[in-house]
Amino acid sequence: MLDKEIQILLHSKIFEGFTNESIEKALHCLKAKIAIYADSSQLFLSEQKVHCAPLILEGAIDVSLINNAGNRFILSRFHEGDLLSIAIALNCEENQTMDIRTKGKTKLLMLDLSQLYKTSNITCPYKTILLQNLLEILSNKMIFLQNKFQIITQKSLKDKLLMQLNKLAKIQQSKTIVLPYTREELAQSIYAERSAVCRELNKMQQDKILKIDKNRITILI
Repeated sequence: MLDKEIQILLHSKIFEGFTNESIEKALHCLKAKIAIYADSSQLFLSEQKVHCAPLILEGAIDVSLINNAGNRFILSRFHEGDLLSIAIALNCEENQTMDIRTKGKTKLLMLDLSQLYKTSNITCPYKTILLQNLLEILSNKMIFLQNKFQIITQKSLKDKLLMQLNKLAKIQQSKTIVLPYTREELAQSIYAERSAVCRELNKMQQDKILKIDKNRITILI
């Protein structure tokens, strides 16, 4: 692997506490393989069993739900260093509901997490720390899903938008945020229609709740 890619792994949560030398051995334990995908490639088709969890080395991945009407709603966008599909990869389960799709050309490191509990791989000395790191990642994902549920269960579109924008403001540590996605993707992230979101944003600007300058939004309240 390239030095840049090793540094990405060393800064990822699953390999917290590892060194350059130990990470190579851990990758061997997890039967790690590189995979490269073009833009908008779908990973893990419906009902396909998932054997490996992808860690992003380059690019991004959107995890979405698609309803019966064919509308897409983005659950989350993952970036460099993020690890996806942990729970289903641990159990080699089928992908039942998620649309997992690359955003731009994407390079992944596929990790076989089932190796962590296989008796045939009992000699791997890194199982304990990897499992501890995975437990923390899963805990953080549960908190994320709770926050997402809180957003989508708000009664009004205004409240959904404010909660989502305040979440971004907290991440970016500023009341003036730069939207990391388009208006369409913003709508998908809160389970709403783009046209309705655009109308509500304009109304919130007229009511002096927001100040909007293209993809820069300042929360005024």
